[in-house]
Amino acid sequence: YVMELVDGPDLAHRLRAGWRPAVGEACDLIAQAARGLAAAARCAIVHRDIKPANMLLGPDGVLKISDFGLVRRSGDEGLTLSGQVMGTTSYLSPEQAEGRVCDARSDLYALGVVFYELLAGRVPFRAESTAGIIYQHVHSAPEPLAQVNPLVDASTAAICAKLLAKDPAARYQSAADLVTDLDCASAGRPLRFARVRRKRRMRLVIALGLAALAVGGGLAWMRVRAEQARVEADHGE
Repeated sequence: YVMELVDGPDLAHRLRAGWRPAVGEACDLIAQAARGLAAAARCAIVHRDIKPANMLLGPDGVLKISDFGLVRRSGDEGLTLSGQVMGTTSYLSPEQAEGRVCDARSDLYALGVVFYELLAGRVPFRAESTAGIIYQHVHSAPEPLAQVNPLVDASTAAICAKLLAKDPAARYQSAADLVTDLDCASAGRPLRFARVRRKRRMRLVIALGLAALAVGGGLAWMRVRAEQARVEADHGE
């Protein structure tokens, strides 16, 4: 068995050593991985174990996806027993965690977990037991990236959130679509497939401002009415 020598550590070793990529660097790495998954999808291949330990980064900055030991071809469900969980717990898609049929969108979910880890410095779901992590993959929402790392822009956060959607139908439907949005975010253009959510804080500020105006207007009207009543009382005397 012979394969290319990648003279560099995998992303897991880098992360454990304290490496934290900048937002732009993280986006570039995920875009490279997405192009690799797009090539695999063209061959009807589902990796099923996307994680930092299986992503090698050479000295030239080129990322390679490795370890296709759990790979299967799309449409071939005979490779996995019904209800059997395959993959690494921290990076399992909800459908993998429940032992259901998975496709290329499961790889995109796992890539979303890696993306979150690169940006936040930790995986989105942590627990003391495997069952606890699996439960969170299926039922819990991750902490918003903007709260974990304020340097993450809204477009990047929206891309990661779409990758981590619980329902496969709500995720990117192909790695090629993901690459398109990453390219848009890099160029400062509107995303084509993900929706950028407005910051709730801005909506709250606007709502509080309107409320203050309403209260201020009400108090002013009450003062005018009180003055009018005093004048009428003086005239009556």
